[in-house]
Amino acid sequence: MEQCAGALREYRLQGATLMAEYGGPVLAVTVVQEGVVRIRLAPQGSFALRRSWSPLPPDDAVPPPAVQVTERGNAVELRSDMLAVRLEPNGCRVSVRDPRTGQVLLDDGPDGGPRWTDPPGPSRWQHRMPAGEHHFGFGERTGPLDKRGRRYSFWCTDRFEEQGPGTDELYKAIPFSLVMDAAGRSHGRLLTVDPGVKHDPEGGYPVYTQGVEVGCFLRDGGGEDAGLLLRYVWPGLCAFPDFSRAEIRDWWAGWHSVATDAGVRCVVDDMNEPSMRDRPIEDPVARRVEPPLDTPHGMDAERTTHAEVHNVYGMLQATASAHALARAFPDERTLVLTRAGFTGVQRLAAVWTGDNASYWEHLAMSLPQLLNLGLSGVSFAGADIGGFFADCGPELLARWYQLGAFYPLARSNGSKECAEQEPWTWGPNIEAVCRRAMALRYRLLPYLYTVFEESARTGAPVLRPLLYHHGADRQARLCDDQAMLGEDLLVAPVLRPGREGRSVYLPAGLWYPLAGGAARRGPGRVPAAAPLDGDPPVYVRGGAVLPTGPELLWTGQRPLDPLTVSVHPDEHGRAGGRLYEDDGHTTAHRSGASATTVFAYRDGVLRADRDGEHTPPPRAVRVLVHGPDGAVGEHRRHRDDPHWRLGGTK
Repeated sequence: MEQCAGALREYRLQGATLMAEYGGPVLAVTVVQEGVVRIRLAPQGSFALRRSWSPLPPDDAVPPPAVQVTERGNAVELRSDMLAVRLEPNGCRVSVRDPRTGQVLLDDGPDGGPRWTDPPGPSRWQHRMPAGEHHFGFGERTGPLDKRGRRYSFWCTDRFEEQGPGTDELYKAIPFSLVMDAAGRSHGRLLTVDPGVKHDPEGGYPVYTQGVEVGCFLRDGGGEDAGLLLRYVWPGLCAFPDFSRAEIRDWWAGWHSVATDAGVRCVVDDMNEPSMRDRPIEDPVARRVEPPLDTPHGMDAERTTHAEVHNVYGMLQATASAHALARAFPDERTLVLTRAGFTGVQRLAAVWTGDNASYWEHLAMSLPQLLNLGLSGVSFAGADIGGFFADCGPELLARWYQLGAFYPLARSNGSKECAEQEPWTWGPNIEAVCRRAMALRYRLLPYLYTVFEESARTGAPVLRPLLYHHGADRQARLCDDQAMLGEDLLVAPVLRPGREGRSVYLPAGLWYPLAGGAARRGPGRVPAAAPLDGDPPVYVRGGAVLPTGPELLWTGQRPLDPLTVSVHPDEHGRAGGRLYEDDGHTTAHRSGASATTVFAYRDGVLRADRDGEHTPPPRAVRVLVHGPDGAVGEHRRHRDDPHWRLGGTK
């Protein structure tokens, strides 16, 4: 039978945590840091001793902000400078508002609050959704960007055969939404790691042998005598580590030294939902299975079951990988790429959208998937360019490269069981299209790197839906086949076969074609030519100063020289922009070894002011001033000083 909390009996403040007792159930509200509140419910009256698996630090790991508790009628309010959490006198009902503006951020309403079954089982927490409220995000969801009125499950799974515009459960479970009113030259090395460890009772595989000796693997039931949980992955029958235990994650991280000692600085965590089969994968009737929900995880006071750990299993593996790389290269930048994840995975790893297929539908749905991930806080994300399964054709590959050049994470990846899909597979014409798309990405790297820094600093997505900057524009809110790269570039890819152009929606303001030509004025739709061997429709926002660089074959080929600064004035003849720089290799930027150049254009004068401890190598500067009529004025400086101005550029 479904239960709910009764009346609030008493409360007390413990540090930054408000403990509220409801005659059995206990609610704990913790202000973890300014702007972040953690709300936990213990229906039986006591909390498990284990800490949260979220990458957010535990409650006691950071100094809590100042808080105060006040009584408001029969309700109790916990308040910090940025958030006020109100507990109603009955039912554990909660509302959260911004005390500075009075804006209600969350409200359970009179009929909301938590419900659970007794004995403990499934639970739910119901909130009130105002009439004008819309939700965007929830991870890599396909379908419309606006999720209002839709029902979703959150369960990491490997359902690649069923991926489509209506797919619900996928590789990542991220219950977060936006609410609106490597070393060497051009080749790096990476290590792909699956959680399935080859079952080798004969003792020939040391990872398995040692894992059994120290008790690292999940068991099929409770007790010391329970057999190992064994299922099939690529090596055959496999055992699976219990990543919920910190000592097991540390043990797993230690095995990465086999690769890091050889200089590997990138780890790809794959199949970590976890994905497994009931018989050998090559068997045509093999079925996907999952660990039983009652599979034990953890030890002693932190003991729990797979039902609770499932969605964080892949992220816990990524935690071990990140620790391994940080241990091996403490002063260098490394990369973890994970297929499965949960809220907060962006602190540990980049992600990709899993095993897509070489279908036009999958090309189109990659855009809302990545937009939703960005709105959920996961910016460093991409889809496999060309598709992973099925055979990709030449036109589809070319169009995918033209979109993939703007993915935050751009990589081509395909199954060995499918046709080759390297750009040169279909001859020089398709190869030239793909090369042109990637050359554009490399020229845009100074701008893209600046957008990534903004994302790391503020949480803003790298790839953004139009609604992010134009939320009051209904057409922008409905648009899921275009995207903004940062604030200044609007990308409108061709997503259907046989098309040589498309209609593009432009929000209010001036928009300059990146390839050149007269500016267009929004709001409204404009036709845009998009021949296969040309450039995809990309527009620069009027009012933007866009930093770009030379064409490169790989990021470290040579320094940024010359630096090209493209000015695109708005209706008032003004523009502004930023360029962020650091050494691109070490972690010195965390200690302030970076530089930001601010560009400001007004009355025909461009000013550049650089601030920071990083000094870029000597370089020339090429300034391009675009007019709304399509005319371009070019100016050059032989040296990029920390502060300079350029006049007479109208």
